Amino acid sequence: MKFFFTNDLWLFDPATDYMIRMLPEGFFYDMVMRIGAWFVGGLVLLFAVMAGWRQRALWKFWERHKKNDRKSTDSQ
Repeated sequence: MKFFFTNDLWLFDPATDYMIRMLPEGFFYDMVMRIGAWFVGGLVLLFAVMAGWRQRALWKFWERHKKNDRKSTDSQ
């Protein structure tokens, strides 16, 4: 970590810094949890949509394949 920060000026002191008083650690924890929940929810929604789309495509392929099999069986 010393590579990025060569001093301690980036550390907040709750006794002197208003930023840490206005935005306590619980705020950041809540924001991380919310962002994480939205991200996971988006992934689940995307997975559900893609699974449904794949299922629909496979169903269409199966129906087309059955029609082609019937046509080839009938013509023999």
